[in-house]
Amino acid sequence: MKKLLCLGASHFQIPAIQYAKSQGHHVITCDYLPSNPGHAFSDETFEISTTDKDAILTLSKQLKIDGVLAYASDPAAPTAAYVGNALNLPSNPYESVLTLTNKHLFRSFMQKNNLLTPRFTSSNQYDDICAFIDSTHGYCIIKPADSSGSKGVSRVSNHEDCKLAFERALSFSKENQVIIEEFIDVNGHQIAGDGFIVDGQLIFTSLANEHFNSNGNGLVPIGESFPCSHSINEKQALTRILQTIISRLGLTIGPINIDARINSKGQIYVLEIGPRNGGNWIPEVIFQLTGVDLIKYSVDASLGLPLPSEFSKETNGYYASYILHSNESGYFKDLQVSDNLLPYIVRKDLFISKGEPVSAFDGSHCTIGAMILTFSNQEEMHTMMKNMNDFYRVILE
Repeated sequence: MKKLLCLGASHFQIPAIQYAKSQGHHVITCDYLPSNPGHAFSDETFEISTTDKDAILTLSKQLKIDGVLAYASDPAAPTAAYVGNALNLPSNPYESVLTLTNKHLFRSFMQKNNLLTPRFTSSNQYDDICAFIDSTHGYCIIKPADSSGSKGVSRVSNHEDCKLAFERALSFSKENQVIIEEFIDVNGHQIAGDGFIVDGQLIFTSLANEHFNSNGNGLVPIGESFPCSHSINEKQALTRILQTIISRLGLTIGPINIDARINSKGQIYVLEIGPRNGGNWIPEVIFQLTGVDLIKYSVDASLGLPLPSEFSKETNGYYASYILHSNESGYFKDLQVSDNLLPYIVRKDLFISKGEPVSAFDGSHCTIGAMILTFSNQEEMHTMMKNMNDFYRVILE
């Protein structure tokens, strides 16, 4: 039996907690929200913020842990690396993980390494953001430099739109820093998915099409459909770029979550690499598709247990994850699912109870549940994902 410290206990982190428990490990969860559901599955719980790296390190020393895991959590990933480095536990370099979880640092890294990246600037001054818009012809993207889950992200093209977008982005930034960058057009779907690193090599990737909210903020993902519809050559080229980034950052082990775009000129932009598993049940969907259990391998890697040198790359079928959400704010009453959708549902979980507040979907913090779906072919999958709002309804009081 080994002691595993899991940073976070949200709905999407429960699978890792459950797997570790199923293997006989002693699981400790840390989270600033004692009401989070993952705590119910662990052996010990502590009410500590997963971003308080020094407090987590002190606790880790006291508990004499064998591994630390930030499953599906960008904010907790630097803390896991910080603790892992300090205690000589399996982990990636702290500075490298910090680079991946801060949008300004990642864009700067890509620029310094002559890797394709959007033109950008970062600031906490509104005038600096406006000056960037004036220097750019077309749309720009404004977002917090240090947030995740598409919180506080807006598309702007003029000063009038910029003011509110700047204030929104700043409200989600703990470091009081906003990044603005040129908008990259996209040929086909944006690419999402997960990968896994062993001994510094990206030995596995499973790529998907990203789907975005058609109501409200169109920059917020609502699901991923597997497999990715881009060409084999495009996917191989993306994998080579990812390996270059991994090597130059000195990453050695564990999962990554990927967001990338191929523009109308065929140029590949890696928008983000999260040093953790994807949320939205992406690892569970990948298991359905490939049989590769990224939950198992992520837990095993954090505990220093043996890992395979290669994973199966065969795919079987068409699967998607979908985020249940409301386009309006109110208080939750019920979820109505069309009979036409039922045959496609592999799994459906609701994260909210009757009477609880619901916010209009504007980021992952507004998620009220999730589904895993299966389809007979890619055309059917894309059509259903595009029109998913027709197949369920969130009833509010």
